[in-house]
Amino acid sequence: MTPAKSSEGTGPELLARWLAQPPPEPAPPPAPEPDFWSSAWGIATDPGGALSTAATEYVKAGVVGVLESVWTAGLAMLRDTLALIDHLTRFDLVALFAPDRGLGQVWPALWWLAILVATCVFFSQIVAVVARGGWGASRLLLGPVHFGIALAFILSLSAGWSPRRTGSPAACSI
Repeated sequence: MTPAKSSEGTGPELLARWLAQPPPEPAPPPAPEPDFWSSAWGIATDPGGALSTAATEYVKAGVVGVLESVWTAGLAMLRDTLALIDHLTRFDLVALFAPDRGLGQVWPALWWLAILVATCVFFSQIVAVVARGGWGASRLLLGPVHFGIALAFILSLSAGWSPRRTGSPAACSI
């Protein structure tokens, strides 16, 4: 049994046929730019088209000017907003924990508030554990432990960075 011959031929025949194809037609040359007198003659023959083109260009320039002004104003607003955020989020621990300003004034109230919230969460967890029939008791026991760890961590950091201790955070041992 002989294999069927393909209608396309073998590899060398295909290559020879491909090489024998004529090259593609070259692209036409670009149209020449109209000179000044051709443009002037076009304005003289179609003044309405020239006026509409001039009006279109005038409106386009106005719209582009307005959009550039809006873009410039948006960039100025963004720059000012980021400068305000940089100013408000500057982190200065000495000023933050000073007794006469910053967190130094509200620090004791914040600790009482944190303890109050933790107590409310603990009692709500007790109610949830009782309602579930004992499921989640590990969460009930781990909640105060987590709060104690967080409290100890924050107290150690605030004691280490306290300006009353050394006067500057550079002398801190953290």
